[in-house]
Amino acid sequence: MAHEYINLNVESDLGITNINVDAIKDVAFITASKQEGIYAAKKEQDMVNLKFKDGRLILGLNVRLLQDADIARVCSDLQKSIYKNIYDMTLIKPDAININIVGFIKEADL
Repeated sequence: MAHEYINLNVESDLGITNINVDAIKDVAFITASKQEGIYAAKKEQDMVNLKFKDGRLILGLNVRLLQDADIARVCSDLQKSIYKNIYDMTLIKPDAININIVGFIKEADL
């Protein structure tokens, strides 16, 4: 997947525009990293998984949350933010953004 590209279907007389799937993973990672109450899985490189098949973009995020977090709200906000940022930057609409909670962090440990 290191050299897999998605055509953005941008109209231009000068050529085509493609985006590497790793760049989309970067958008999701940066968005999650800035989201309040969201922390990377223990290995940051394991935080975002991406599948692009048959025109469908599916992301999976492995995250840790702050202990006592409102899980439903925090995860919903993260999904909305990632969707918006990917769409705003690429015009690609993710088909699914799956959040996998792999652990929790105590506020005292921050």
